[in-house]
Formats: sequence, structure tokens, C-alpha cells
Amino acid sequence: MDGDDGKLHPIKGADVARRLFGWHYEHLVLYHSRFMAKDDGIEPSKLCLADKLGVGLTPSWLWTAQAVLSGEWYEYKRNMEAGHYGSQELNPGSPMKFHKSYKKLCEEWVKTGDTSSGIWNNNACQEGGLSND
Repeated sequence: MDGDDGKLHPIKGADVARRLFGWHYEHLVLYHSRFMAKDDGIEPSKLCLADKLGVGLTPSWLWTAQAVLSGEWYEYKRNMEAGHYGSQELNPGSPMKFHKSYKKLCEEWVKTGDTSSGIWNNNACQEGGLSND
């Protein structure tokens, strides 16, 4: 999610990964977040793409249930209404339609493998747009 909790969630996971598996895994987990990588001036880790692949593989009916129950859908909707997604082709009509359009963007990003540019690193995304986890 785009709030402070969502942006900072990799810190706990990275600490656990370091304790269990060593420093390399701390880096892998911490920098799967584009927000954390940008903040520290480095490229996102390979886990970043895998994380977005998860969005692409999640059935829309399941994502919709999770997003509505967790409140994530309402955060995305507020961000769309505030114009935080720029010109990205996201459908705000319903949680299901939104996920299908978001899923398409995630799949395209994973296909290109480019974590340094493109739709996921534009100004709209970095200023409260797409989820940074």
C-alpha cells in the first residue's frame, strides 16, 4: 500500500531475512521496494520483479476480495481520484476492473525486466502513486 506502513514494511522483513540467511538476503528483501531503493539511491533488487509478478498471477476475484477487505482498494481509489497515477491506463470503475488493468501493467513491467525506468518509476508513481512494495 502507498501509506507509511506500506512503504516501510520491507524493514521488518529484511531484518528477519538477515538474521536467518545473512546480509545478502537483507538487501534482497529490503530493496524489493522501489521506495526503499530510490530512497537509498540504488536499483531495486530482483525480488522487486517477482513481487509484481505475484500481482500478475493473482486471480482478479481473489485480489478484489483481499483489497476490499484490507482497505487497499479504497487507498488505490483515493490515489486515482487525486491523480497520482498520471497517464497510466488504470481502470477506476470497480476493484475487479482496476485489478485487471493493474495486472496488465505489472505483467508488462515484468516482461521488460526494467526496474530503472518506465511506467513504474515516473514522477506520479514516486509521489504517492502505485504501491511501492
